[in-house]
Amino acid sequence: MGKVRQELPGIEFINVGYKGPDACNTHPAIYIQSSNTGCWADIGMSIEDFTGNQKLNLGVPGCTDCGTAIHELLHSMGMAHEQSRPDRDTFVEIKWDNIMSSMYSQFAKDPHADTSVDYDIMSIMHDGRFHWSNNGKETIVVKEAGYRLYTDDPGQHHRYAIGQHIMMTQNDVRQLAKMYNCTSNTICGTGRTDVRNVNNGAPSASIKACSAQARPISFTDIKA
Repeated sequence: MGKVRQELPGIEFINVGYKGPDACNTHPAIYIQSSNTGCWADIGMSIEDFTGNQKLNLGVPGCTDCGTAIHELLHSMGMAHEQSRPDRDTFVEIKWDNIMSSMYSQFAKDPHADTSVDYDIMSIMHDGRFHWSNNGKETIVVKEAGYRLYTDDPGQHHRYAIGQHIMMTQNDVRQLAKMYNCTSNTICGTGRTDVRNVNNGAPSASIKACSAQARPISFTDIKA
């Protein structure tokens, strides 16, 4: 969380604590846990039930590096995978024959995804070349247009490998700032770019974070 605040000081996270095995002391909130395997989080605040807590899981081992934690946190804040953008076919090619059939949803387009910020192959939200491969072959191939944000020299393409989970790019920061339209040290809005009039158009409650019940984690405990 500190890394996100470093890039976007207008976003504030409040540790609200937890009151049970799957609930924070207040709502809406993000419940951070490490009790299950895998790295996962729901995308954005649920608009069906503002009284609940959305889960963010950082399984141990495998999910506690800083970049993975940021990736999942940005999911919770409303950012989907970069390759889910409706304009992605201009920049990357999805190799469906190489993808595990159970993971097709990870490559589905989101018609509501924001495209006002440049498509960024280096985004922390972009999956890698071999993610969810069923045969060891590439599942995502970057096209010439995908590299153009960084270089026009094909000899430099190797320097820009998709799937980096180290840090947010400038475009990640721009997109998050656009989604929340922050002008103060609080989060405004739900993080859902496809829902514009939640809460009668007024800012919703600030997103908060709490520690896990099983193996409590705070982002200050996670080292890069």
